[in-house]
Amino acid sequence: MKRLTAAISTALVLGTSGIAIAQNVPTVPPNVCVQNAIETRDTAIIARFDAYYTTARAALTVRKDGLKTAWNTTDKDQRKLQIKTVGKTYKEAIKTSRRAFRDGRRDLWDAYKDAVRLCDVRGSEKNEGQGADNSL
Repeated sequence: MKRLTAAISTALVLGTSGIAIAQNVPTVPPNVCVQNAIETRDTAIIARFDAYYTTARAALTVRKDGLKTAWNTTDKDQRKLQIKTVGKTYKEAIKTSRRAFRDGRRDLWDAYKDAVRLCDVRGSEKNEGQGADNSL
């Protein structure tokens, strides 16, 4: 079996600046190289989901508390303004969280494709699942 130098490791380093792929990994067979890339990609996507749901839960909690406070206000105009502000804040928080998730997922898939390309795998099977991920 042809051995090659893979440019992935079993862990992507996720930082504020994006994704870094470890270099100079020992030679591995192509199937192991792709398995490592899949493990790294999917573990990172799971972490992105966890971060998204944590942010969404926090936004919902803030919205819930804000609406309850607004409905405790007796002045109708003030209550209407508070409800509008709470809704706008919630909408922006969810929008930002979704964008971060989507962009992070796209970056992970790009890093995966680069890693698999170095594994010397041919054919469409190497990108299997991206379409399904994009619909999440």
